Amino acid sequence: MLLTVKSNQKTFCRQICSQLQGMRYIPFAAMDHEVSHGRDIAWTLRAKKALEHIREALICTSWIVELKADGIRDDKPFRANLLFLTSLCFMPEALLRLLREHWGIAGWH
Repeated sequence: MLLTVKSNQKTFCRQICSQLQGMRYIPFAAMDHEVSHGRDIAWTLRAKKALEHIREALICTSWIVELKADGIRDDKPFRANLLFLTSLCFMPEALLRLLREHWGIAGWH
């Protein structure tokens, strides 16, 4: 299961962002850099265990995930930040690849 947390879901966004900001310990992270097809984008994935009340509210949710992209796309500055709740237990590099390839996030077209 993979759920996108949209910005209009203010409570989830606030709870997840608070767990990922500042100097908090983030146990799982992966980075990648894409240079192709008019893109030069650095990708950063960070994930940690979901808070207990989130795991209770959404059964099967075990991780909170942040995916950031920063760089140039079509000669224009590009920056994106996506939040997810997931039950997927992959290594961070595999989860980053999965998000980019299978959920249409590869180039954010």
